[in-house]
Amino acid sequence: MLIALWIITLIAIVLWSLFSWGLYALATTYSPLHWNVQALIDRIPYAESFDLWFPGWQDLLRAAVQLLQAASSSIGDAAPTFVWLLWGAGVVFMLLASGAITLIGRLLAREFGSKPPPSPQGAAR
Repeated sequence: MLIALWIITLIAIVLWSLFSWGLYALATTYSPLHWNVQALIDRIPYAESFDLWFPGWQDLLRAAVQLLQAASSSIGDAAPTFVWLLWGAGVVFMLLASGAITLIGRLLAREFGSKPPPSPQGAAR
């Protein structure tokens, strides 16, 4: 069970690193992030199908993009450093959480672990 926990943690760290690497590439390449997003949102295929399941998703996407653009313009040239600090905090959190779960698992296994059944008194061997 602990091996599975640490394998899942390793996979999560790899995925977090890929996400951070992509975010770093965006931060260093497209610092202001001020392209015309409205045209891209209007051209999303199957938009009508999305509206049936999640009405108002385009407005939510526009608001999220505007928030990203505002954050990007306010962070400015410090964005790459911020991305790596965010990556480091995420990795430390994942390692600490997995370590805490491992410690709790070890303590619980010690406390409630399987013990051999008591041998009957006077039983012939």
